Amino acid sequence: MRRLFLAIALLFAVAANAMTTNNDDSCDISVAPAATLLLPYFEVDVDKPPAQARTTIFTIVNTSQYPQIARVTLWSDLAYPVLNFNLFLTGYDVQSLNLYDVLRTGATAGFLTGPGSRSLANDLNPNHTSMPCDRDVLSAALLADVRSILTTGRGPSCTQAGQLGQVHKAAIGYATIDIVNSCSVTFPSSAAYYDELLYDNVLIGDYEHVDPNPTFGNYASGSPLVHIRAIPEGGLAGAKVTPNLPRTF
Repeated sequence: MRRLFLAIALLFAVAANAMTTNNDDSCDISVAPAATLLLPYFEVDVDKPPAQARTTIFTIVNTSQYPQIARVTLWSDLAYPVLNFNLFLTGYDVQSLNLYDVLRTGATAGFLTGPGSRSLANDLNPNHTSMPCDRDVLSAALLADVRSILTTGRGPSCTQAGQLGQVHKAAIGYATIDIVNSCSVTFPSSAAYYDELLYDNVLIGDYEHVDPNPTFGNYASGSPLVHIRAIPEGGLAGAKVTPNLPRTF
């Protein structure tokens, strides 16, 4: 009975400490709105026609009524940032991207739409320094470099020496999607990037690998994107807030 009483008392103590609305007092791991989404792996047959090309598709959702700017960065498999672009999300917006379209034609996003009836106006996010983001148009020369880095590890016109990725038949890498305050194209490898990051946990998303193989049949698999929550959440870009936890993610 004494052991049972101690176990119950310990359970109530843990529950009491966990009952908090402060995001920086918790360390949960869950598919919950986050400030950063991670696409852990993509694979795109950039040299095949669309009907035969393996590709990776991902979708991101803005769960807030405020407009948001999401910075998408494509990385090589050796963790070099290769390409980035912005997605402007109206309140409660949903955007899907097929990486085959991005790497073959440079189509990075749909055209900007007006906010819905439950969304705030596109200029009402107080943390934004620019609005809205124009649709990025990627040049043929840039796309050739990006495809080369993601397949051979080197870009024809790239000035950086050394191998930026491994050699593959398809374009392979991973992607990050961060909430930012502006429409610039600063890379995460720059210190200035951390003056643009916001800490609002508002994004959710998923991804699918699609293989339209005419010989073996179509194959597809999907999973939620990795949701990395900001701890503590909220605040202006560049804010340095000490969390109550001993460490963040």
